[in-house]
Amino acid sequence: YVGGGAIISDAFKEIQQLSELLQIPIATTLMGKGIIDENQSLSLGMLGMHGTVYANYAVSECDLLIALGARFDDRVTGK
Repeated sequence: YVGGGAIISDAFKEIQQLSELLQIPIATTLMGKGIIDENQSLSLGMLGMHGTVYANYAVSECDLLIALGARFDDRVTGK
């Protein structure tokens, strides 16, 4: 789960390396869009009401949610 703070801190390379090394799928907030190529296999797209269904399901059904540069919002976590 990656937000706009990752964009502001210019963490593109580090987040992509971590995602690829550990095979962690990435969902983004609106402000985090662009941190990863959305055509890449580990990209789930954007979360929330206007996001992708599979990104929302992944977050609501995951056992561990790692947030990088994002706030926890009830519109994303649903709780």
